[in-house]
Amino acid sequence: MTNEIESSDAHRQPARRLPWLLAAGAFLLYCCTLNDWVSVLNLGNVARAAGWIWQPEVTGPVYYLLIRPLTWLPEAWVPMALNLFSAVCAGLVIWQLARCVCLLPHDRTHDQRERETSDGAVFTGRFSWVPPVLAVFLCGLQLTFWEHATNGSSEMLDLLMFAYVVRALLEHRYDGREHWVFRAAFVLGAGMSGNAAMIAFFPLFLAALIWIRGLSFFNVRFLLRVTIYGLLGLSLYLLLPLLTSIHSAELIGFWDALQVNVAAQKQLLLLFPRRIRCTASGSSSRRRRART
Repeated sequence: MTNEIESSDAHRQPARRLPWLLAAGAFLLYCCTLNDWVSVLNLGNVARAAGWIWQPEVTGPVYYLLIRPLTWLPEAWVPMALNLFSAVCAGLVIWQLARCVCLLPHDRTHDQRERETSDGAVFTGRFSWVPPVLAVFLCGLQLTFWEHATNGSSEMLDLLMFAYVVRALLEHRYDGREHWVFRAAFVLGAGMSGNAAMIAFFPLFLAALIWIRGLSFFNVRFLLRVTIYGLLGLSLYLLLPLLTSIHSAELIGFWDALQVNVAAQKQLLLLFPRRIRCTASGSSSRRRRART
């Protein structure tokens, strides 16, 4: 009797093996189509990993830490190792995507609430495998995604960090454990240190967290712990300027190196809204000319 109840509960939980199977299949595909040498997408990162650039590193601290062990490899191996690292990140992104789709709520309409009675209102029907499989095929086989997955691009690591934040929020909504929020805050803070897009996503992170937790979001102890984890991730802003001030103090100082990273991110954040306005104004002017 107990086994029957456990089996019934297992069928009412989101699939856990399916994301791993999809990720393994995607990783195998990327390995079979992996670029084995230098390309336009990975040229800068290969030069960084091989030590061909004499300028000190001042941006991308997370990527710098993860590819730092590649400097111990022979130079001829660096491009292949860097491309393989991107393939690993791409496989993990696929896993995060499939898991996120499995955790999406299906209680938005009256019919969904009547049909789906599982914990968290996740889709657990006979065809619950269809949405994650479709999502993985649409993302994993998209040309730009595949190009970055098979070449040593830092974009795949940025996407992996973003996907983890989204998944952590969905996991927190599903089981209510706060450690998911703390991990998400740390990864979001770490992502901000090297990716301006994560800064732009920060208000959306707060809005989603308030939507999930409601009034419990304003618990002082909870907010304090989230802030501490976020600041720990943000502390990576100081890593590369500190290393630069130690090893290349004659080229650039600590504050100058920090300012270079912050200024570059500020420029990207200010440039994006302007580009949207220019695109919108251009499209409106084209419509007016077409009418005339």
